[in-house]
Amino acid sequence: MSTATVSDTYILLRDRNLPVARQQHSFVFAAPIWPRTADPQFRGWLVLGMRGQDFLNAVLASVSQGQLNGELLATNTDGSRPAVAHYFVPGDPDMERRSLLDVADREWTLIIRADSGNLPGAHSALPGLVLGGGIAITLVVAGLVYVLASSRTRAVARVEAATRELRQAEEESRRQAVLLAAVMASIGDGVGVVDEHGEFMLYNPAARDLLGIDDDVHDSTQWQQHFGLFRPDGRTPFPHEEMPLIRALGGESSDGVEILIRNAARPEGILISVDGRPLDPSAGAAGAVAVFHDITELRRYENDLAVFAGVVAHDLKAPLTVIRGHCETATECLAEEDGDTGHSLTRIMLAVDRMSAMIDTLLAYTTARDAPLACVPVDLDDLVADVVQDRTGHLPSADRPDVIARDLPIVTADPAMLRHVLDNLIGNALKYVRPGAAPRVDVIAGPVGEGWTRITVADRGIGIPDEAKPAVFERFHRAHADAGYAGTGLGLAICKRIVERHGGEIGVTDNPGGGTRFHFTLPLEEYAMKLRSAKNESRSDAADDEARAKLERALAERAAMENTALPGLSALPSAAPSGGDPAGTRLRSPVPRHHPADAE
Repeated sequence: MSTATVSDTYILLRDRNLPVARQQHSFVFAAPIWPRTADPQFRGWLVLGMRGQDFLNAVLASVSQGQLNGELLATNTDGSRPAVAHYFVPGDPDMERRSLLDVADREWTLIIRADSGNLPGAHSALPGLVLGGGIAITLVVAGLVYVLASSRTRAVARVEAATRELRQAEEESRRQAVLLAAVMASIGDGVGVVDEHGEFMLYNPAARDLLGIDDDVHDSTQWQQHFGLFRPDGRTPFPHEEMPLIRALGGESSDGVEILIRNAARPEGILISVDGRPLDPSAGAAGAVAVFHDITELRRYENDLAVFAGVVAHDLKAPLTVIRGHCETATECLAEEDGDTGHSLTRIMLAVDRMSAMIDTLLAYTTARDAPLACVPVDLDDLVADVVQDRTGHLPSADRPDVIARDLPIVTADPAMLRHVLDNLIGNALKYVRPGAAPRVDVIAGPVGEGWTRITVADRGIGIPDEAKPAVFERFHRAHADAGYAGTGLGLAICKRIVERHGGEIGVTDNPGGGTRFHFTLPLEEYAMKLRSAKNESRSDAADDEARAKLERALAERAAMENTALPGLSALPSAAPSGGDPAGTRLRSPVPRHHPADAE
C-alpha cells in the first residue's frame, strides 16, 4: 500500500483490568516509508498508537469550552461501528449534529450534542462550534499523518548511515583477514590452531609441510598415530596428555617441547620444537595455538660440535700432559742444582694445570646439556663429604676451612653431574674469600613444594654485587674478573644447565651474615617417577651413537697417553671414564684449585 491506514479499535491489555466504564478504545495509525528516488523501494512502516478517550477529551475540552457532548464512532473492517470515545458535559442535550470524517483510509463519524439552554447567544452558534470541533479534529488527524510521512525521510537517512558503517566494517574485516592469511602463508614456522574439542580450525602451509600429511584427523587421541609423533628417542610414542596443544587447551603454556615426526612422508623423521599457548579470549572462542620450529639441523650441528669439542680437548690435553710430565722430571733433576730454573718449571706446570682445567671446563659445558642422565638415589651427606675431602684433604688439619653440612636428604640425580654442581659451588665458596679471612661454608637443605628439596650453599666470602647477580649464570661472565681470582666464567653456567636438566631451578642471593647464598632444587628420591621422562631419555639414533663412540675413543686415547711411562705422570688424575660414562670424569674437576696468589 502507498497510503496511510488506521487499524480496528481495540482495548489495551492494561485497560482490560479496569471497570468497563473506564476502559478506553485504542487505535493505531500506520504510514508507509518510501525513499525519494527515481526507483523507490518500500522501506517499511511508521506506526503510531493512540488512546481514543484521551484523544477526544483533549480536543473537545479546548474547543467546546465545556458546552458540547462528543462521541467518536470508528468503522471497523467487519462493518461494526464502536464508540472510540465519549465526552460528557452537564445538561440535557437537545441538539445533535453528525459529521463524517476521513481518518486515513476509513470514514469515521463524529457526533456532537448540546443543551441549547447552556449555549450562550443565539442557537445559530452551535453549528459553528460543531464545525470548529470537526475542523480541529481534522487538523489533528492531518498533523498526525504529516508527522508519519515526514518521519519516513529521517528513518531512511538513519538506515543509510548504518548501512555505510556496516559496509566499512565489513571491508576492514575483509582486509584484516586477507593480511592475516598472507602473513600465515609467508612465515617459515608452522602455526596450528584448534578449537576447544581439539579439531583443527587453521594451520598454515609451513605446518602442513612439517607434519608431512595433508589430511586432518578430528580426534586428538589419534594425532600420535596419524602424524607419527614420538619422543626425541624416535621409539617412544608421544603421550597425548603431554602434547603442547592439549596442555594449552587445559590452560597450561609450554615452550620448547621437542617432538620427533616420522611417517610415510617423513621416513627419516624430523625433530621439531613446539610452543603451545591457550587461545586469547578476544578470539571469541576457546581453543589453543601452537608454533612449530624445525630444529633437526640445529641438533645435528650441536652433536657435531660436541664431538668436535671432545676431539679438540683430546688433541690439546695430550700435549699438555707430555709437557707437564717432562717438567716434573726436569724439576726433580734441577731442584738442587738450579733453583731459578726449577721455579720456572713449576710455574710452567701451574700454567699447564690451568689450561688443562680450562679445557675440561669447556668440554663439560658443551656436553652438560646433552650427556645422558643416569639418575639414581644420591646421599647428599656422602657426596658433600667426598667433595670437601677432595677440596681440603691435602691441607693440614689446622688450615682446613669449616664446611658444615646439616642433615642433607637423599635425592634422585646423576651422581657425576650433581658432584660437579656441589664441587663448583663449594669450590667458589672456598676461593672467593677476603684476604686474611678464614673461609666458612654451610650446606643446608629444606623442603620446597611436594617431593622437592632446596639445597643452599652459603659462604662468608666477598659476595656478588647486586648488578652482577642477574648475569652470574651466563657463560663467560665473571663477577670479580678484576680481583685476580682465576676462573673461566663457565662454572656457574654449567651448574645452571645441569640443575635445569634435572627439572630444578638455581639462583643466588646475599647471605645475611655476609657473603653469598647459592641455592638449587632437586627432586627427592620418592619423587623420582615424576621427573620429566624426556630429560631421562638417552639418545639412540645412529648420529648420536656415532658421536658418543668418537668421544669415547678420544678419551681412551688420552688415557693411553697419560699412562705412558713418563716420570711424574703417576701424580696426575686418572682420565678413565667414571662407571663407563665419559661425562663422569669431565665433570669432576670443573675449576682449578689454586688461590689467586698462585697466579703468575
